[in-house]
Amino acid sequence: MGYTKPRPDAVFWPAGLLPKVVPNTKIWTWGYDADIDGFWSSASQNTVLQHATNLLGDVADLLETKECNLPIIFVVHSLGGLIIKAVRSLCAIPIYFVVFKLTMVR
Repeated sequence: MGYTKPRPDAVFWPAGLLPKVVPNTKIWTWGYDADIDGFWSSASQNTVLQHATNLLGDVADLLETKECNLPIIFVVHSLGGLIIKAVRSLCAIPIYFVVFKLTMVR
């Protein structure tokens, strides 16, 4: 499967739809290399714990540089759920909601 150019009317739902449902929020996205087989490129060598540590570092940097006293809500899928579980075991950041998004693929 290769890259597909987004349609001109496509909506990036975290920025385009989530603020309408959950007002007064700041939306950030975070990604990681989830390639596990390395068929087209080298496979990621990070463990779930290393991904969680990287996420914690990035969240800490954001909280230091931006005024943010809002609850943190993670919308995750698949491996992201395991990363958030590891984050919860590593720190005292209050995580009020964890939402698992299921993507159906044909």
